Amino acid sequence: MENFDNLHCPICGSELIDAEMEGEVEGEKVYYNGLYCAACEDVQATAIQDYNEEQANRKYRRRHGLLTPDSIRHIREYLGEDPQELSRILGFPDDYWTFWESGTMPTRAQSNLIRLLRRRSNYALLKAIYAATIVKQQLRRRAPDLEDGVDVMMMYNEDDMVDIGF
Repeated sequence: MENFDNLHCPICGSELIDAEMEGEVEGEKVYYNGLYCAACEDVQATAIQDYNEEQANRKYRRRHGLLTPDSIRHIREYLGEDPQELSRILGFPDDYWTFWESGTMPTRAQSNLIRLLRRRSNYALLKAIYAATIVKQQLRRRAPDLEDGVDVMMMYNEDDMVDIGF
């Protein structure tokens, strides 16, 4: 929780009140415990507003099973990978992982995909698929007239993974 000078309003100095509040996240109404100042009736002070927005987002994330920025950062640190590389491995633009760590709300599908990375075997498989995609792109650039052959060759390699339990 923000310090707020021992839970006092940054505008008037009065004690802040902890109360159930209503907000909107991703177009959905959310009820959460937030702070406001009874004396100046201010919830617009930047620190209070940021705190209340964070509480509303946390409630929304819990309701929909979405990962928090801290959870996403912990997964990256566990894997010892940089954000850009993880974005690429998952098939997203380079800056997506950084956005999620800084608070951008992932979709449920994105959250579930990130969760898969908590198992090193899943991470290894996704990294291998990403590497195979890079190889396929390089082969296509070197021999554009053999593009269909590259797809067929890579398809058989990917099908072999099914036979060994992937």
